[in-house]
Amino acid sequence: MKLSALPLFVLLSSSVALFAQDPAPAEPTATEEAPATEQPLPESVSQSGDSSPQPPIEAPATEAPAIEQPAAEQPAAEQPAPESVSRSGDSSPHPPADPTDIFVAIHNNNMEQFEQLLAAQPGTILSVRLGNGDTPLHRAALADRMEMSYALLKHGADPNAANATGWTPLHYAVTTNSLDCIRLLLNAQANPQAEAKGWTPLLLAARFGFSEAAQLFLDKGTDAASVRRAAEVARKEGHEDMAAWLLSRCGADPLSSAGSTVDPTAPDPSTFRQWVDFDRSVFRGQARNGKAHGYCTMKMLDGSHYEGYWRKGVRTGTGTFTYANGNRYTGNWKNDVPHGDGHFEFANGGHVEGTWRNGRIWKASGVLVDAKDVRYSCLWEKGECVSQMPQNPAAE
Repeated sequence: MKLSALPLFVLLSSSVALFAQDPAPAEPTATEEAPATEQPLPESVSQSGDSSPQPPIEAPATEAPAIEQPAAEQPAAEQPAPESVSRSGDSSPHPPADPTDIFVAIHNNNMEQFEQLLAAQPGTILSVRLGNGDTPLHRAALADRMEMSYALLKHGADPNAANATGWTPLHYAVTTNSLDCIRLLLNAQANPQAEAKGWTPLLLAARFGFSEAAQLFLDKGTDAASVRRAAEVARKEGHEDMAAWLLSRCGADPLSSAGSTVDPTAPDPSTFRQWVDFDRSVFRGQARNGKAHGYCTMKMLDGSHYEGYWRKGVRTGTGTFTYANGNRYTGNWKNDVPHGDGHFEFANGGHVEGTWRNGRIWKASGVLVDAKDVRYSCLWEKGECVSQMPQNPAAE
């Protein structure tokens, strides 16, 4: 394409400082027909006296886009690239990177982009927050990005920074069971007792049934009251094994619906005891003054067995008793009998679920199966069966 006289004159006039030392400049290429003479000289053009014209940053809309120059071909290789220039090799100037891009890098697990952003503006990166107050360390912990979390902490990120709802990076790490990040944050002096709307990291671990995470907090030192509280949360969420394990660490029994508790001054044994009672029942678990107290199992001579909590030698708290005939009750106990919410399973397939009082079904519903395998839907009110309807009368 040939240039008209006037545009060529304008172009040469605007570039006189650049071409002053070149008496015979080369004929411009098609991509150099930028008509906007008011634009400042592109930063990618060398100021060292190199008279060869550089490709423009943006071509006119009617022309092909400029070709990206590799980083090695920059005129002044010794000069550090300006912050606005991409480190990927694109010589086109860009506005400074948005600090919130760090969250994109964490989400995409893009370590290269993450390191570039952190190296370019560490102070800004550490102070940037999302709308809910999350810091980059919050999101790195949530996504289980251990290397990114380490880099942020190394640059001075606050391990105890709280977002708008009070959650810290340690809370976030627990919700996704990010064990490596939990260890890293604890070693960086993250506070394991920090509360966010009543939730500590340990309580969150109990809520989700993350025993390994809970162990990390116990290893750092946790008071018995906090452990008992975590055990109660675990029990309410259906994590019975975890609740039992937590209570074995502090010698406590969870609160039952009947309001029973174990003496909080009960010992905290490191290992269970095993002994045989006068009726030759075998006990294994916690004991006080020679009696089951806390979590303990009992196996009787007839084959029945109990696993759960005791107080001064009587079953009190939550537990499961399996009878010699295969029937099984799971629920709350008081003074050695079912008392509170529970579930009873019969060996023949029947079941009852509801509330017990002093060993009797008080208010419940369930299915009973008779000797002829007829199933009955039943309701109990105040200890009495008020409704009994066969489910399969034709079977009689």
